[in-house]
Amino acid sequence: MHSSPGLSRYNNLYKSASLNVLVFAHDVASRSYEQAAHNYHFCFLPLYPFSAYPPLQAQTAFLFAAMRGLLLFYFFFSSNLNILREKGLKREMKTMKEEEKNKLLKKARIIADYQFGAGAGDILFSDSIEFILSRTRRISQIEEKGERIATLRSTDGLLTLSIEGAMRLCRFFKYPRIRVVMNEESAEFIKKGGTAFCKHVTDADPEIKAYDEIIVVDEKDNLLATGKAMLSSEEMKSFKHGVAVKVRYGVE
Repeated sequence: MHSSPGLSRYNNLYKSASLNVLVFAHDVASRSYEQAAHNYHFCFLPLYPFSAYPPLQAQTAFLFAAMRGLLLFYFFFSSNLNILREKGLKREMKTMKEEEKNKLLKKARIIADYQFGAGAGDILFSDSIEFILSRTRRISQIEEKGERIATLRSTDGLLTLSIEGAMRLCRFFKYPRIRVVMNEESAEFIKKGGTAFCKHVTDADPEIKAYDEIIVVDEKDNLLATGKAMLSSEEMKSFKHGVAVKVRYGVE
């Protein structure tokens, strides 16, 4: 059974218009505007050249094709628009996170340089560090690969060092920078987190002041602990009694 010429013309027109509408929709969604304009010409303007066809068939065919194409265009464009929005939002969030991290990294390095000396910030905090923030979005702890490097004190905005942080500064700064040196007698005790007393101090950085964050080493410059100085350098070397350093963490 053969279809009539009018029906065949209707089917061909319907398929052609539907395909062009879909192509137009794809071009718009992918932002190929010049190509979309080209396809727009073939998609929506072929109504007039169809004078050879019976007018009712030509107009009806184009109307149904255009309606179907526009519906497909709407669903296609809507889904792509949502995808574009999601991608844009993710890029924006990623950019915001990177910008926030860069600001925090700069702040942490400035604090370290101020507290310990020039260059300390770059040695302590590489570009791969991660920040643990408080509920108020302030720096709480600074880690690298899951290991804590330093903590930012909320009381004065300065840093306290972990053993890893102390090791980095010990390797970077030359003796006796930020060091308190303990004799062999007390070394094992301090390694385990014991308090460093004045009577065991053999040397100290002359720049150390009370409440400075310092590192404790033995007479061979091996790291023993990290902690807070309770006295100035001259005081801890001259006193025979009292606490020189309140140890936070020993290497053992």
